[in-house]
Amino acid sequence: MSPRPPAFDHRRDAAWLMAYADDELPPERAAAVAVHLETCAACRAEVERWRREARQLGALRLREPPAEDWEAFWEKGYNRYERRLGEVLAIAGLAVVLGYGLYLGVVAVAGAAGWPWWCKAAVFVACAGGLGLFISVLREQLYAGRLTRYKDVQR
Repeated sequence: MSPRPPAFDHRRDAAWLMAYADDELPPERAAAVAVHLETCAACRAEVERWRREARQLGALRLREPPAEDWEAFWEKGYNRYERRLGEVLAIAGLAVVLGYGLYLGVVAVAGAAGWPWWCKAAVFVACAGGLGLFISVLREQLYAGRLTRYKDVQR
């Protein structure tokens, strides 16, 4: 004699019905749902509806897009990568030039005779702030801009 399956509770076990329709329940729960379906016409209709929808969805097939659409897709992709490479190279070049310019400026200010110490310190602080802002914008452009979901949205 097999053990009796646990009783089905509509409120607690409603999720079992969909899993039963998809044949994803463990045997003891599937047995409990099967016993319940023998007496509950509403749940039986729900399971049959889900199975019918699953068959209909399984019968759907995607159409292959025309060759022109594939070409346009690849061209757009190549343009995107070419532009991204151009942006990265331009930013890298600017970073090198700005870095070298800052270095020369700092060396010139540090070695300048007749400047008060506080003026030299102000130049160093301004250079550090500008470098921090540049790094922040660079990081945003390279990382955060790539991750936004809404960059291609047109109004």
